[in-house]
Amino acid sequence: MPERSVHLALFVTMAVWGLNLSVVRWLTGSLDLWVIAASRMLFAAATLLLLLRVRREVWPVWRGRELLLGLGVAFVFVYFQQVLFVAGLQRTTATNAAIIMALSPVVSLLTEAALFRRGIHGRQVQGTLAALVGVLMVVLHRPGAELGEAAWGDLIIFLSTVNYAIGGSGIQKLARINPILPTNTFVHTVGAIMLVVHLLFAAGPAEYAPLWALDAWGWFLLAMSGILATALGSYVWVMGIAALGVGRNGTYLYWVPIFGMIFGVAFLNEPVTPWHIAGLLLVLWGSKRAIQPARAAE
Repeated sequence: MPERSVHLALFVTMAVWGLNLSVVRWLTGSLDLWVIAASRMLFAAATLLLLLRVRREVWPVWRGRELLLGLGVAFVFVYFQQVLFVAGLQRTTATNAAIIMALSPVVSLLTEAALFRRGIHGRQVQGTLAALVGVLMVVLHRPGAELGEAAWGDLIIFLSTVNYAIGGSGIQKLARINPILPTNTFVHTVGAIMLVVHLLFAAGPAEYAPLWALDAWGWFLLAMSGILATALGSYVWVMGIAALGVGRNGTYLYWVPIFGMIFGVAFLNEPVTPWHIAGLLLVLWGSKRAIQPARAAE
C-alpha cells in the first residue's frame, strides 16, 4: 500500500477510535455491560477470522508455555480490558475518557520500563508528570455532586489504559512467534469466547431483553464498534507500524482525544470547559515529551 494511503487509513482509524468512545457511552444507556463487551468482541472476532481467511494466513498452533501465554493475553487484552473499558464509560463522559486515554503513550513507556527494566531519562519524567497533572486537572475540576461516580469512572478508564499497555506487551511477545494477524485473531477470538461464556452463566432474560429490542441503528453502532474500531482498527494500526515505524505511527494517537472530545460534544452534548482544553493540551504535550528518545529530547 502506498505510504499516502497508510497515512489516510491511520487518520480515519483515529477518528473511528475517537467516535467509538461516544458509541460505547451511548450503548451503556440501554445495554448491560457484559452484553456490550461480548457483542462487540464477537463482531471483532468474526471480522478478524474472515480477514485471516481472505489473506490466506493460518491459525496459530501453540503448545505449552506459548499456549498459556496466548490464553493469558486473551484474558488481559480482551476479556478484562473490555470489562474495564465499558464499566468506565458507564460512569464517566466520553470527553473525560478521551483525555485520560491520551495517556496511553506515557503508560506504555512506564510499562515497558517496568517489564523490561529500561531506564527513563529526565525529560521523560517531566513529560510523564505534566501529562498526569493534565489528567488530574480534568478529573478533579468537577462540581462536588458529580465527583463520586464520575471519578470512579475516570479511575476505571485509567486502569483500562494501564491494562491495555500490559496486554499489548504480551501481544508483542506473541508476535515474535507468529505473524501479527494470526496472533491478533487468536487473542480476540479466545477473548470473545471468554466473554460469551461469562455472559451465558451470569446474565438472564433481563440483561438480554434490551439487546433483542435494539433498533437497526443500535445494531449498526454495536457492529461498527466491534468491526471498525476493534478489528479493522487494530489491523490498520499494525499495518501503520510496518509501513512507518513505531515513532511516526505513534504520533497519530494524539488525534484520538481530539476526535473523542469533538464527538462527545456533537453526539452526546457533553460540556467542554476551559479545564478540559487546558488538561488536554498538557496531556498531549507531556505525552509527546515523554516518548521522545533520550538523544532527541536532550
